[in-house]
Amino acid sequence: MKSRTLVIGILTSCVTFLIQGCSRHCYPTELQLAAEMETKSCQDLGWTYWAKEKKNLRSVVCTTGDGDTFYQFEVTEKGFCEVGYLRETM
Repeated sequence: MKSRTLVIGILTSCVTFLIQGCSRHCYPTELQLAAEMETKSCQDLGWTYWAKEKKNLRSVVCTTGDGDTFYQFEVTEKGFCEVGYLRETM
């Protein structure tokens, strides 16, 4: 029974890490974010206050053959980090 509880705990930790850790791509500096946007032909839409999140987020739109993809970034201790759950494709 203890080993089953341990396995469930490890799996829960791994899933939590994947959701919070791996899904958040961060750029250490604003310059690095801007360089990445330039290489991918993206446009900076500036800062917008998101009432649901209660914070200002920087929005970026990238256009491909499949349409426009919007990304939002927040400033954290790691730099500019993507807020993956707000991403939407139009």
